[in-house]
Amino acid sequence: MALPKPGDPYVTTRGKVLAAKGDGTEIDTFPSADVSIGSGTARNHVPSKRRSITELPAEPRTQTALTVVLFYSLFGLSDNEIAHTVNISVSDVKKLKSLDAYQETYDLLFWEMIHSNGQSLVAKIAKAAPAALDEVINLGKNAVNENAKLKANQDILDRSGLHPEVLFGKQAGDNLDGLKIVVRKADDDKTDVEIDFSRR
Repeated sequence: MALPKPGDPYVTTRGKVLAAKGDGTEIDTFPSADVSIGSGTARNHVPSKRRSITELPAEPRTQTALTVVLFYSLFGLSDNEIAHTVNISVSDVKKLKSLDAYQETYDLLFWEMIHSNGQSLVAKIAKAAPAALDEVINLGKNAVNENAKLKANQDILDRSGLHPEVLFGKQAGDNLDGLKIVVRKADDDKTDVEIDFSRR
């Protein structure tokens, strides 16, 4: 186990970190996440895709070996330390690392972590959105600075679909140049009357 470096936080035996303010307050080493919103914790991880054993990059025994080597390598152990820990030779470690399946496993794990982190960020943004919207509405009503009030109200209009580009931009152009009325019988899909008024 590596010794702490100067400036590293003090971690208690309970896995907590002493807060910087120096009053003895302990905080979680990794922030706990709300399980209900898709956290980034290992116990509650939901994979981006359900896979079967047949989809492993290598056959199961080789996959187990190279996954262990990959973990220890990512953890920071040298090839010699990995060989000693796993009880294999250094040449076996190098051989496992040279397999295409080693890189494929790394890529799969890397993108799975990206996915997990992305889901966690989306969940956090979704959780914070109602309070943020309330704050924007409050600014739109009560901001002392007129520019801040105007900007907040513009943001509210934009997010409600009333952005000028949506109403009057290129996409809306076709709708503003004409009017089309279609009359159909309730029990029939056929068009009874169709009137098209177009601007010339």
